[in-house]
Amino acid sequence: MLEHKGDALRVRRIEYITAAWGAQAAVPDCVPHRFRHSCATYLFEQGMDVRLIQRILGHASIETTMAYTRVTDTAMEQGLAAMERRQEITFKVIGIPDPLPLSD
Repeated sequence: MLEHKGDALRVRRIEYITAAWGAQAAVPDCVPHRFRHSCATYLFEQGMDVRLIQRILGHASIETTMAYTRVTDTAMEQGLAAMERRQEITFKVIGIPDPLPLSD
């Protein structure tokens, strides 16, 4: 990224820009690292192999990458709900009673 004068952006300037974006969007603690984490999590949730994400992020250890790719509780709940809907539709289409639900 370059400044309007053609100079490279400094770390403090990037931090200032992301903080301003966060303030506009009412996102607390909006720092550059948050974008990195969000991007890694998004790639993981879209099905990208964790080893590839590890290489993109430049991590030596897969454990470090796994911290970036934790699936949120909301995403997990949405996934389970989608599975339950598909299961209900499938059993109705083939005409057999619904089995026990996946969740309590």
